[in-house]
Amino acid sequence: MFCKITSVKALENYTLLIGFDDGKKFIYDILSLCEKFEVFRDLKTIKGLFKQVKIEPKGYALSWNSSIDISADEIYFGDTTKFVGG
Repeated sequence: MFCKITSVKALENYTLLIGFDDGKKFIYDILSLCEKFEVFRDLKTIKGLFKQVKIEPKGYALSWNSSIDISADEIYFGDTTKFVGG
């Protein structure tokens, strides 16, 4: 299954509210990625970077810069994803 992201909003405590093309919405916690992978640590250490999240043009990923991104499938099916509606 290929999930497409249609909306994203940066929330408090390094969480994201993400909407998908099937109408479902999830909250995704980025902190676990910051602890596991060095590249994600910049989201905590560079002031304002976390809030600069954007949807990649075709909707298959979120990104912050050329080094930090996460796939839509990882978010949709990930262990730190919490279903909130849809």
